Amino acid sequence: MENSLRVLTELLLTIPGEGLVQAKNLVMVIGDKYVTEEAAAMIGNLLALLDQADGKRSGIFPVAVKNNSLGLNYMGVQNTAAVLSEAKALLLFGEDPSTDLSRYDFLMVQDTHLTQAAERADVVLPALAFPEVNGTFVNTEGRLLKVKKAVENPLEFSNIEMVQAIADILSADLGSACPKKIRKAIEKDHPAFREVEAGELLMHFAAEQPGLALTPYVDGRLFTELPCTDYLMNTIQNELDKVIKS
Repeated sequence: MENSLRVLTELLLTIPGEGLVQAKNLVMVIGDKYVTEEAAAMIGNLLALLDQADGKRSGIFPVAVKNNSLGLNYMGVQNTAAVLSEAKALLLFGEDPSTDLSRYDFLMVQDTHLTQAAERADVVLPALAFPEVNGTFVNTEGRLLKVKKAVENPLEFSNIEMVQAIADILSADLGSACPKKIRKAIEKDHPAFREVEAGELLMHFAAEQPGLALTPYVDGRLFTELPCTDYLMNTIQNELDKVIKS
């Protein structure tokens, strides 16, 4: 507790403290790729002490490593580690995790490139990249935004249609591939998406509201890089780094 108070005091002194205290709508934007959970909790404590931890225009806005991570959370896609620990087969869509995949009896990979996971897979399927699809995603602010296709689809099937074909083989019904019908299905099971048009905030969305209980800083790291499992995004980032360094 004493260490946490000391660190928070140092933050107020080193970052223009007067500006933090006087800010009407203070927002802390943090990157999930580098900021640890412990550091995020400390930032939350700081905002709580400044009475800036509640509201749509104040609080903590974590920038997720993967696009639409917030949208998936709102749809209840959580605790995936526990689910995977019991699985005997794995279907990977656009992911190249740096983990041992040999324990699965069956591995299928759908991706835009021949990744390391694809090289170990029993079945490999092509996938469309983000410039080749239409759709929506939820940004860090909690706002529903559109994705517009920039280039033509080189395949006969869309990503969702390929998933449906797999489901048919497994005798599972995923419903319609029509975007409007998919949207209605989402709204039915997830109230946050109801009556929300593109460009609007999800219903009941608010910044995280950390409590006033300070978490002591012991031996943990404040910043560490979380590896990204998206092969295409890693490739793009590597090329951007080359341009920046040159």
